[in-house]
Amino acid sequence: MTLGKISGTFVDFSEQTHKDLYLLPWSAEDWKTEMQDMLKAGIDTVILARTMRFGAVYYHSSFYETHLERDYIRPFMEAAGETGMNVYISGMISDHFFNSDDSDFVRMMKRDVFIYEKVITELLDIYWEHTSVKGIYISHEADNENMASPVRFAAAQDFFGNLYSSLKGKTSLPILSSPFFTKSVKPGELADFWDRFLDRPMFDILAMQDGVGCNRDINPSDIPGYYALLAPLFRERGIEFWNNVETFSFNPGFRDSGFDRSKIWLKSAPIDRVDQQYEAGKDFVSRTITWEFGHFISRRQAGPDFYETFRQWNLQGR
Repeated sequence: MTLGKISGTFVDFSEQTHKDLYLLPWSAEDWKTEMQDMLKAGIDTVILARTMRFGAVYYHSSFYETHLERDYIRPFMEAAGETGMNVYISGMISDHFFNSDDSDFVRMMKRDVFIYEKVITELLDIYWEHTSVKGIYISHEADNENMASPVRFAAAQDFFGNLYSSLKGKTSLPILSSPFFTKSVKPGELADFWDRFLDRPMFDILAMQDGVGCNRDINPSDIPGYYALLAPLFRERGIEFWNNVETFSFNPGFRDSGFDRSKIWLKSAPIDRVDQQYEAGKDFVSRTITWEFGHFISRRQAGPDFYETFRQWNLQGR
């Protein structure tokens, strides 16, 4: 197949993005159809955004509660195996990473290492026969503001460093994370943050969220200034640098509805803006991925016309 400009995507099982259109009921055939569409559009890698949410997992665990008593990962993995799609398995999403105070943050980071070890070990035991497993995604997202205090900075270093060491003792699979940044810091300050933060092995791949879709006031024109400084810094540490292009926009009508969660609060970004994001980052990274195909690009949710527009753009010149 021909890889597209964007060649990987996250997959989010949760109902957080589109409350009435999330992916849990899907069969292996449903996933096979979706993955075939991805492959036709130049995407050969899917990254599970999270395998655990709110203390329950999306597979049959011998240790944790399962969402609605169904294994949602198995049909996904079966479809990946049949289509040849590459998969990054994942751990948990933790609200404590952003919402706990400094003293509690230290405790929760130690707890989260334990949870990740359990979940990833189980996933490897259950799904290792699937040759489609190509890596591990760490859902915790380091950023310059949340890690600002010395206590949180050090606790996050311990979390990522200890977890990396533990997982590398179990498997040689690459460890991926997708951090973000805010415009509260200038490019040089962000590079200094990462220069200090990466004091030990923590990641094999960092896919920086470009932040253009989120409400962070970041424009495509801002990206080169940050990425030009991050790229050599990551390279010196043996970390592969990817760009995570956000293919969504906030829907202003969601705020007008009083933040009604039954309404769609994120919508597909126009393809010309996606093109600007890709072009802004492409010279600094080895690969471009996106958050995310399923809700904002796919034939099923974005519609056949937008999917085809994306497919043609993504393969153009490749």
